[in-house]
Amino acid sequence: MKLNALLPLLFFSLSCCGQNENVEKNQNSEIKISGEKIANILSFFPDNEPGGTFLVTQNGKTIASAALGKNNLELDEDMKMENVFNIASVTKPFTAVAIFKLIEKGKIALTDRVSKFVPDFPKEGEGITIGHLLSHSSGMEYKNDEDQRDAFKKAIVMKRDNTSISVVEYFTKEKFDTKPGNKHDYNNVAYQLLGYIIEQISGKPYEEYLKETFFEPLNMNNTLLESTAKVIKNRATGYDSFNGNDYHIRKIDSDDSYFYSAGGLMSTIEDLSIWYEALMGYKIIGKANVEKLITPIKYNDGTYGGNGYGVFTGNLNGHNFIHHDGLGWGYGSMLLYFPESKIFIAHLRNCGYCKYDIGNSYSAPIRIAATLLDSEYLKDYEDKTLFKKYIGTYSSTLSQEDKVIIEKDDKLFLESKLGSLQLNPINDHTFFVERLNETLSFGKSSENKIELTLNKGVTIVYEK
Repeated sequence: MKLNALLPLLFFSLSCCGQNENVEKNQNSEIKISGEKIANILSFFPDNEPGGTFLVTQNGKTIASAALGKNNLELDEDMKMENVFNIASVTKPFTAVAIFKLIEKGKIALTDRVSKFVPDFPKEGEGITIGHLLSHSSGMEYKNDEDQRDAFKKAIVMKRDNTSISVVEYFTKEKFDTKPGNKHDYNNVAYQLLGYIIEQISGKPYEEYLKETFFEPLNMNNTLLESTAKVIKNRATGYDSFNGNDYHIRKIDSDDSYFYSAGGLMSTIEDLSIWYEALMGYKIIGKANVEKLITPIKYNDGTYGGNGYGVFTGNLNGHNFIHHDGLGWGYGSMLLYFPESKIFIAHLRNCGYCKYDIGNSYSAPIRIAATLLDSEYLKDYEDKTLFKKYIGTYSSTLSQEDKVIIEKDDKLFLESKLGSLQLNPINDHTFFVERLNETLSFGKSSENKIELTLNKGVTIVYEK
């Protein structure tokens, strides 16, 4: 692996407050980490395959940066920090903030029903609000199949051609799986609908509204809606490899602009840093709305989700963070932001489906965060007999899902919809689950029973 850019030794002041000993110990302390440690985390990138860019900042100042692999295989061009990528679903936080900007202008409310903005919206979806769309709890059906994608792509083309039958008809054919507000169900259609509503209210195309409202004032000159027809300076060519076969350039008809407000933006790693520094510094929307944006939502039954309005929430050993990732043909993305310590970590890559394990790509930012925040978790269990008492099923009235802990190959695993996920030990009672971005802490209740505590913006205690 060749690092085209990487700071060799990193020092930064961590100023934050938290809930456990690690956070309190590190408060206002100077931490150092070697560039070699970060290089090891990123060592899965081959030199001669599609690569990516990494950036770590605190308070807007660069701590580390790296450009890896190739931005163009045909021309054998090395990746550069200036390269522009499709960011896929990392577009969604931009759409969410655009809605909150309109809220601050008094033009829309989280409680407004979708039917207010979409004529003839199906009666079955009468109760769906803007808040439901933002929080992926609308109950709208999302198949993510070719027919559904093609139907929306056709609607967008018709809209651009000023055809009377366009996006509205697409949404009026929507079907529903459950009552709004019941549960989380990730939904691109909901965010495509939000883009349409932004256009209806602002009277401007989605891209133009974002450009005038956000990108130009913040000098985010490399953030735009993707188009295969545009000449985009420093665009990294997108590639895919399936089943280990040779890389192929992403097909022209796979242009993610049809994902629109759900996944159609392109950007650079540095533009994303500018955006999150401004957003979390309350320079885009006010503090009250930022806090609302990043606070876990509450469902109809009183339980809490693992997301706010447009972002997901996570916790690393007492350090709360927000995050979002993206995956599309030819590109992938991942970013984290820690509000208390003001640390931003992001990664963009120019292969959606790669020869190397993309799980390492998505895990790299949180692994880097763990080294910065004295919370490393990729290590062996210190006492393999101690953790056996943690095995079992844990429940809470604040969560829709039980936490089922099992033992396999002398390690602890959490049973989930994603399969069995390993509990990685931070210490003998605290574990981090990578794909869920959550920390599980075991302790004893007042009745001397084992209990499990999870914090992802909201503290939830599970009883065994």
